[in-house]
Amino acid sequence: MGGGEILLIMLLALLLFGSKKLPEVAKALGKGMAELRKATEEIKRELENSAEDIRADISEIKENIEKQTGETSSEIKEVTETLQQTAADAGKDIDEITGEGKKNLYTD
Repeated sequence: MGGGEILLIMLLALLLFGSKKLPEVAKALGKGMAELRKATEEIKRELENSAEDIRADISEIKENIEKQTGETSSEIKEVTETLQQTAADAGKDIDEITGEGKKNLYTD
């Protein structure tokens, strides 16, 4: 707002309320503005607190998911290693069986 606009507003307020009521109106308006500012700050503070709580919850959920994912990955790795070892053992057994069968065929 420029200086001319402020002067016009002050002149209109003086005409509307008169010189005796103008200080009371200004005081009430000042109190109203202070209360509005205070309420705005309180709302802002509440929103920030709520956002912080939500961030903490999200962080906790993320940590739990990462932990579960790590545990699941470890379990999958163990099962994979067990299956690979079992397959290798089965392959050895098959080789032994088929190898002995061939020996018996040639020795007869």
